[in-house]
Amino acid sequence: MHISRADTVTELMLTLVDPRYSQALTLTDARMRGRDGKKRARLFRGRNGNPTIWCDSEYKNLFPLALQHHICHVFNLSTELIIRFARHSISKVPVTQVIDIMMEAKCYETRCAAPKEFYKQLQVRNFLHLNTPSYINPESQIFSVNHILSKTTEWLTRDHLLNFRGVSAVFQNTKSIGADDLIAFVENWMLGSNTKLEVICLNVGQRTRNLHVRDIINRRKLSEKFNAVQWNPEKQGGRFKWPPTFEMKSRTDLLNCTRGMDIERDSDGMLATILIDGAEFRFYVWHERFPDQPTTTGYRDRGEYFVGCKAHWV
Repeated sequence: MHISRADTVTELMLTLVDPRYSQALTLTDARMRGRDGKKRARLFRGRNGNPTIWCDSEYKNLFPLALQHHICHVFNLSTELIIRFARHSISKVPVTQVIDIMMEAKCYETRCAAPKEFYKQLQVRNFLHLNTPSYINPESQIFSVNHILSKTTEWLTRDHLLNFRGVSAVFQNTKSIGADDLIAFVENWMLGSNTKLEVICLNVGQRTRNLHVRDIINRRKLSEKFNAVQWNPEKQGGRFKWPPTFEMKSRTDLLNCTRGMDIERDSDGMLATILIDGAEFRFYVWHERFPDQPTTTGYRDRGEYFVGCKAHWV
């Protein structure tokens, strides 16, 4: 479990290290003792170079955050909080009211499923990376987080899409989303819901080997339902400006909207582009009709994490 600042200037890592073997990992260390002289915690540098905290179990949910807050206060640093965790260590997530960025590691064992109460109480401000196969209530405050990336989303339903109130979301490996659900989502947006929305991406290609979005929703049906039109260079730019969220990898230009279908919301004139690309359904909302085009860089061997604001392709 990592606790760090976004720019990694300061980083703390809480690990489950047996104190009997901590000397083998220690390059430099500092011991902290209570007034009674008993050892309460140890700081040392682990094999990966990260500052690491070992502390008694009774303090593991409180001490790391207290130390992080103190360091940021002393050195006048940002207190943006990033927590990376695995489901089997949920009970060890530090006690805090709000987390800025939370990233969940993938667990291949079903027994690692997180309790429903964990997601019900979770308060994340900016970014949430999910890897849970467990069903999450559509009414959960999770769906008000600004940016969501979910790589295991078999549980996704129409209600989850309609209740999303954030800026961007990518839901991969969906299994229960059909044409009517996608149309209901677009209808909901046309009626004026979620004025913050910029990007929604859904991948439906894991249900069968050759399934494509066009197999569950076709362009003609969308065009007739929403009076969708082809791209007009006089109305908006040809490439969408990716929001300051997670980084994506693709072998095609994810931002090219010249082959998409455009719809306009009557209430405020907001323009959106619907893209059907292989196994993906993408929905872009143009808060800027002619944005400054982001610089496109080449492929980098990185996962889809919250590390940048550009879409990359090769």
